[in-house]
This record gives sequence, structure tokens and C-alpha cells, in this order.
Amino acid sequence: MDLFAKIMGGISILLLCCTVICGLWIHSNPQEDHRFHFKLSLAAVLVSLGTIILFMFR
Repeated sequence: MDLFAKIMGGISILLLCCTVICGLWIHSNPQEDHRFHFKLSLAAVLVSLGTIILFMFR
């Protein structure tokens, strides 16, 4: 369980960093197609929320 929590934490950090990079990319290069960035940010939020809940009940 401890290894799983560390893996989830690493994935959360990676996804949140990618979301920040995508947000900065959208800000500097406005585009019409935001589906990829929306899916990435949604995945980052859900995985991070799951990781936080996992650490709370650990």
C-alpha cells in the first residue's frame, strides 16, 4: 500500500506539472481545440484528489 501511495503521488505531481505547462501554452498560443488540455487537467485533478484521499485514510 505504501508503494502504491508513492506511485500515485508521483503521477499526481507529473500530471499537475503537465497541466501548468498546458495552461501556459494555451495562454501564450490561443487555439480553438482545447480538448486535450481539458482531458489532461481533468485527469490531474481526479488523480490528485484520489491521492489526497488515499493519504488521508492511510
